[in-house]
Amino acid sequence: MEHAFRHMLVRDVAYGQIPRAERAQKHRRAAEWIEALSERTDDVSEMLAHHYASALEFARASGQDTDELAERARHALRAAGERAFTLGAFPAAGRFLSSALALWPPDDPELPDVQFALADALNWAGGLTEELIAEARDGALARGRLGLAARAEIRLGFY
Repeated sequence: MEHAFRHMLVRDVAYGQIPRAERAQKHRRAAEWIEALSERTDDVSEMLAHHYASALEFARASGQDTDELAERARHALRAAGERAFTLGAFPAAGRFLSSALALWPPDDPELPDVQFALADALNWAGGLTEELIAEARDGALARGRLGLAARAEIRLGFY
């Protein structure tokens, strides 16, 4: 069912009346529906990131188990960040990748990739920190990812 509102305030009040647990489910179902309809999810990565991140936020607020949602949200946020970077939208890429990094497990083998992607986006958008590049480099070295560690070291040198 689709609704249209004449004023944003009316829309916001109506949306606010929906319980958080139900909002979490609606955002999750919207994201799953978008994934099912889209052959190329990179074209809709920002919408997926929005819906999965919103679903995660509302699920946490309502005390639901969020492990699976957190995983979907972090991957969707990473994909949206990488897509934004490709399009040259560096501030948006930084926001998406920063949100993804906040959800990324510290023992995940892809953590240095996300850290380096964020460092790359922040390099272009402003706000790059030496610590982030060093973390990406150190994580890559610890996992035997010498190519990524070398790229991070080069970025550190330019920093």
